[in-house]
Amino acid sequence: MDQVHQLYNKGNFGGRAISSIVRNMAQQITNENMHIQLQDLMEKLLEKGFLRAADMLQALEYSSENLLWIQERGAQIAAWLDDQYPEPIPTSTTILPTTVTVTDTPTSTVTYYTDEYYFITQ
Repeated sequence: MDQVHQLYNKGNFGGRAISSIVRNMAQQITNENMHIQLQDLMEKLLEKGFLRAADMLQALEYSSENLLWIQERGAQIAAWLDDQYPEPIPTSTTILPTTVTVTDTPTSTVTYYTDEYYFITQ
């Protein structure tokens, strides 16, 4: 962990990268459980000095906005998805009966038809 802390404090790249990752994660939050897990992660990062308080607050704002947006529009989104991707209509399968034809002549032909294959013998 000291190496990460050293990388973070050596230049601004580390801090920007961690903050950017946390903000991107916050924009993907879709339920309360994910929000709590992200909040716990950010608190740990803040305690270790890997995340600035301002970046944490911004990520929490993104996450909260996502949750509110989903709560307000969840039913509309579900209805739209149902319209776009309806449940497949169940289909029935019909199996045709087996047909056997036998002709008894000097050059007899026997034809066997099964459900999927047919054989002709002479």
